[in-house]
Amino acid sequence: MKTCLHRLLPTAILSLSSLAQPLSAQTMYDKSQYVDQVDVKISQPYTPFGNRLEFNRYGDDGSKCVLDANGVLTWIGNKGEVRLLPDSSKAIPLFVTNTECLVWVNRFVDYNTYPDRPDAQLRLYRSTPESNEVTSQDVSFQGKEIIATPQVTTTTGTLTFVSATRKDNGDETDGGDVTFNYSDDCELRFYRLTFDGGVQFIGSKTVQIKNADNFDTNTNGPEILALGYGSDGSMTFKVINERVQPQFKGTEAPDYEDRTYWIDNQGRFLRVVESQATLTAAPLVIDAKPCSRVLFVSNTRLVYEHSTTAGVTGIQEQRRSSSTGNLMPSSIKDLTASVKGTTLDIWNYSQVGVNRYFYTVNTSDEVAGAPDDTGTIIRTYRVTSNGLTEVTTTTLTGGLTISPATMTGTVNTTDGSALLAVEDGDALIWLHAAGYTALPNSSKASALFVTNDQAVIWENAKAPVGGNGQIPNAIVKHYKQVGT
Repeated sequence: MKTCLHRLLPTAILSLSSLAQPLSAQTMYDKSQYVDQVDVKISQPYTPFGNRLEFNRYGDDGSKCVLDANGVLTWIGNKGEVRLLPDSSKAIPLFVTNTECLVWVNRFVDYNTYPDRPDAQLRLYRSTPESNEVTSQDVSFQGKEIIATPQVTTTTGTLTFVSATRKDNGDETDGGDVTFNYSDDCELRFYRLTFDGGVQFIGSKTVQIKNADNFDTNTNGPEILALGYGSDGSMTFKVINERVQPQFKGTEAPDYEDRTYWIDNQGRFLRVVESQATLTAAPLVIDAKPCSRVLFVSNTRLVYEHSTTAGVTGIQEQRRSSSTGNLMPSSIKDLTASVKGTTLDIWNYSQVGVNRYFYTVNTSDEVAGAPDDTGTIIRTYRVTSNGLTEVTTTTLTGGLTISPATMTGTVNTTDGSALLAVEDGDALIWLHAAGYTALPNSSKASALFVTNDQAVIWENAKAPVGGNGQIPNAIVKHYKQVGT
């Protein structure tokens, strides 16, 4: 496998004379400066190696870790250093910087039953700038699994993670001879990595979750969905099927719901209020507004979407004290009226202190004859200190539509420009200050970089494999607006 480092030069031109110039009228020139090439070799031949690589983790210092699903992790520094990580065939990366790479080395280890599953094993790889050599040491802690870590590593903060383990909490009794088992324990432990390859145990929380049918033969751990991360070390996640009543309630099975937790970088767990059930004397009333998507999260602020059982979506804001970690009185605010349309899928990493943009599509403004779930009006919003602000509105023309499933591929946090990837669409949509542009020949493209006047895409990222079994060489195009 060859890794080539290129530097894009600002010479690609896209002439725009209107908000949505026809694709046939656009002109493109592309050029890059070749910097370096490194051959990456594994110990024995394996044909699938090096195909369809995933840039799995990034450091904000320019480092990255590449995951090859065939069992190889490659750590790349910001100066082009390429380090093949040994003993990583069952691993996934958790954090990466130019000098450290933390890896869960037995993530894909085989086991017969969950009780027999080994504890998660972490390994800290180290190197120095401009060196391809690595050293490593194992990191000891408790827990069988690790909740997914952010895709971006904040190199100026601390590296924290949460382990999760399903535990058998035994049977319950109705006060007589009848026993039941309605729940298992889910133990959550918050850790901070230290400079010497150790950990600090910061805090823990145990919740009850729906029990496995047979704990001794079960193979599944707790189901936990990571929702969002803040660059300051904050995190939100959802525990699936948490038990609502901790006390036994006779022969009736207890109720379960999905509950969301918000952790600050001090390891303080706070359950998001909208996920809380309301217990009454009548049959249990479940709050039908669970957190479904995080728009912004930090140690002291959370902005998120919730959805009701009727399918109505709203937006809530909560704030917590930096000193106590507790929810601040009267801090819950409904921001639903500030937003129009359906939110597009966004990156779940919030860079604290930097503009946070998100985008919506109004599916009630369809093009005639278009599917009911698509729309033409795209609105750009920014999370402000006091709420949410609509920045601009863009109207698609010429029969072009998008659906709420559209992914926000790349966002510029300075100017709010974005590249939108339409699922099975005809083109990437570039949102910019002048309006929008549907980039030519981009139906199989991936977004790489964007500003109001420049965009870089990998044009054939999703191109099919050729008849010779070879993936085509990458085509990277760099667009620049002129004459707007």
